[in-house]
Amino acid sequence: GGADPMPTPLGDIGAVTVTEDGIELSLPAGATVDIEYSEDLITWEVIANEATGSFLDSDAARTANPVGFYRGTAN
Repeated sequence: GGADPMPTPLGDIGAVTVTEDGIELSLPAGATVDIEYSEDLITWEVIANEATGSFLDSDAARTANPVGFYRGTAN
């Protein structure tokens, strides 16, 4: 683990929707990104590769956390 450098911005993640299936992220138009997740904004874990359009996080442990952060990074 450890701190990762700040990635190059691609645009903002759009709508974030909580559903019974998980947390859905609307990704920047035309972008292909790896989705990363963090509980502390310091250590980031890649949870999806080459996502486009939208991403649904259905992992029960992550979606149950009271605090969590997502970001998309360029491939």
